[in-house]
Amino acid sequence: MNLETFNDRVDKYGKRVASLDDEIEKLKKLWGDIEADAAKGTVSGEAVRMIGLSLTTITAEAGIDLEKTSLETLLETKMVKDWLQTIRQEKRFSVEKILIQSVDMFGPKVGFIKLNATVRIEGKQVPGIAFMRGGSVGVLVVLRHRDSNGKESLSTLVVRQPRVPVACGDIVEIPAGMLDGDGNFAGVAAKELKEETGLEINVSELVDMTELVFRDSYPGMYPTCGGSDEFNRLYVYQKDVTAEEVESMNGRLTGVAEEGERIKVQILPLDQLWRQTADAKALAALCLYNKLSAQGKISFPKL
Repeated sequence: MNLETFNDRVDKYGKRVASLDDEIEKLKKLWGDIEADAAKGTVSGEAVRMIGLSLTTITAEAGIDLEKTSLETLLETKMVKDWLQTIRQEKRFSVEKILIQSVDMFGPKVGFIKLNATVRIEGKQVPGIAFMRGGSVGVLVVLRHRDSNGKESLSTLVVRQPRVPVACGDIVEIPAGMLDGDGNFAGVAAKELKEETGLEINVSELVDMTELVFRDSYPGMYPTCGGSDEFNRLYVYQKDVTAEEVESMNGRLTGVAEEGERIKVQILPLDQLWRQTADAKALAALCLYNKLSAQGKISFPKL
């Protein structure tokens, strides 16, 4: 190849690059306009959001009573915003549309949402029905005490309460509660512990076991990842108590009457918890506690 031919090819290549740069800038502007329109939800009768590289339409099932809220308000709730933000980061998903099928209100606040998303991976549709209820916290209470002979033992505090969804009048659980929307995991955990057990503690006394294990990989433990966005942030609270204190807590009746709670506190040997409960939060918390303790990442406060 002579120099003239080489220069000619370089010139043609340069023009192609310049033309390609122009096209890229045009596409960027077009994409910016699309994103702006999506953020405004400009399509009549439905909301529009950018999810990944797709414009996703979000509609509500005909017949849903949205008098107390609106579609845009639903999309601004923390659990939905968090879910949309997370699903945007999953590059394998192509989300075509989302249909909101039902909404349960807790007074003026959005409580639960059921939706059906049309989602594809490599062109193939995957199950997209989801029950949205957001995050919650659970606290494993570990009590250390000595008997009259000085023998040390560990117990745990559980709550027994009616649970209609599993048709049980007094299922054994660890103290737990839903998040209030401000992201204050430990604060909610301490609040629920006081309401459900009567134990009043400082937030600094709680150890976030899920954070120790997952760091930023997951927000918590997913108890039903095939059907719900719910995640459980799991904490442990360790306390030295006397035998008299254990006795005074056992059988205590608690709960917030205005919220319909009927709770009875029970003290169990810690090593028997796995046999006494079918609560996923309790079993997961016990597993994390045992593993983290074995690795020296959790230790009981010194006397």
